[in-house]
Amino acid sequence: MQAAPTNPALSAPAFSAYVFEANAIQKFVLEGGRLRDMVGASHLVEGLCCWPDADGAKDLVQSVLDAVDLAGDSRLEMPRRAGGALVLLHPSRPHLERFRRLWTLSLRLHAPALDFTDSIGAGADPLAAVQDAYTAMRCRRSIKPATLPVIGPMMAVAPHTGRAAVARRHDELLDGATTRKRLDVHRDGTLLPDKIGLVQGWTWPVLLDRADDPTDSGAAFPFVDDNRYLAVIHADGNSLGKVVGDLSETLAQAGRATDYSAVFSRFSRMVDEVTRKAVAQATEVAVLPFAVEQVVPMRPLVVGGDDVTVIVRADLAVAFTVAFLKAFRQLSHQPLAKLKQELDLNCLPDELTAGAGLVFAKARQPFYRAYDLCETLAAEAKRVGKENGGLQCLAFHRVTTMVPDTSWAALRRNLTRDGLCLGMGAYAVDDPAGGVPTLAALLRLRDMIVKTAGFGGPLREIAAQMHDGSRASAQAGYARWRQVWTSRSPDDLQAFDAHLADLGVTNQSALPITADGRTPIWDAVTLAALSGPLESE
Repeated sequence: MQAAPTNPALSAPAFSAYVFEANAIQKFVLEGGRLRDMVGASHLVEGLCCWPDADGAKDLVQSVLDAVDLAGDSRLEMPRRAGGALVLLHPSRPHLERFRRLWTLSLRLHAPALDFTDSIGAGADPLAAVQDAYTAMRCRRSIKPATLPVIGPMMAVAPHTGRAAVARRHDELLDGATTRKRLDVHRDGTLLPDKIGLVQGWTWPVLLDRADDPTDSGAAFPFVDDNRYLAVIHADGNSLGKVVGDLSETLAQAGRATDYSAVFSRFSRMVDEVTRKAVAQATEVAVLPFAVEQVVPMRPLVVGGDDVTVIVRADLAVAFTVAFLKAFRQLSHQPLAKLKQELDLNCLPDELTAGAGLVFAKARQPFYRAYDLCETLAAEAKRVGKENGGLQCLAFHRVTTMVPDTSWAALRRNLTRDGLCLGMGAYAVDDPAGGVPTLAALLRLRDMIVKTAGFGGPLREIAAQMHDGSRASAQAGYARWRQVWTSRSPDDLQAFDAHLADLGVTNQSALPITADGRTPIWDAVTLAALSGPLESE
């Protein structure tokens, strides 16, 4: 007996989803080491995919949608469009396939060498379609898009990136990505600051040093005196993946899978807006007052979704990071409450928090290596915060070698001498809910070292002896230093001991070490050497 034919219209999935993620954005931005190239790369990434702003500027997504006649299609839904990530929903898979072909081609021309992963999925509802697409994309992460042209034995190589050279400028061989980054359209470097909403009228640096390119008329980074340390800062939202998972699960259990696009587009926009506003607020409070002849001592590189990467003059880095973390949390309260009420989603948290990593490095050191460590420090800060009731934390390190450690275990191992760990690890920006040392206590100790004549030199020497593994010499030097200050100014010594106690050091007469073998002196001396704004000011 012949089976009855099936109706394709009844068996076909109702929705198709296209998902895209740009990978290793910071590596693309920071490779090469020249600030001019970083600015151009930041411009390219910002023009990739972002929610439309008030001035109606087009990103690459919009240009491709226009080209494939999807821009005015009422059936097209876009739950996510920020931070180098894109999600499209449409009933017709061929429409998304057509978009995908032109989008990936345009992307390779727009930002050569930018790594990405994408996939298409299908399902009975928007949530199922997106989940299917992400499942397929996870299987494709090891499949890397080809970088053209392929390097052959007779082809020159760009020395800063190792890719095939396609152009020569002033006797410098450039690959395709660097050539794109140096287009004249990127020269003013104001696209990202303007999109963040920073006050206009300031000049943003595009050179680390005037000697990098004497023919470039752009502004150079405004260093102070001979201190040429910069900080690479990376901040990332805490548990955003869990929040997204809870949202998906709540919609599925409540039978609201068809609300996926509306819910996630509003949530994605909200996170992106909170992040940008927090960066703007932190910049206005902690950076702009220290501009030199209207040149801002900072360069935002990646600001999208809950992801922030900036370069700041070293002495302002801690203040900027603290201001950002506090603003990120504060600015998220009202929009989250509004989403909860209007979308009936009690699974949303009351606030968003983040963790941050800071790496202090000299301007001539490779920034992409500093960023790898920065990401590690941010992950450690997030881990400590998560394990202690959702604290906002930061971790920092000053690089003194050309090839720094990039794993947390290797870093701590190399900072451990004779059972003594130099540094306390992550510091809580918020009031602690456990045994996490607070940044405020460390800054008070730093301020005292900077402001009290005769403190800094001996403590730096004692810290150096601990770093060299000379624990006995450090202990003898510390005992002599305490004896001197007992007779010179017992009040200052008592205040110093109080600051140590705030950081968990209970036995101040021996070396200033916590019960678990860590010392805050190394961190305090490091920050004192970078001479940031004092806590008491």
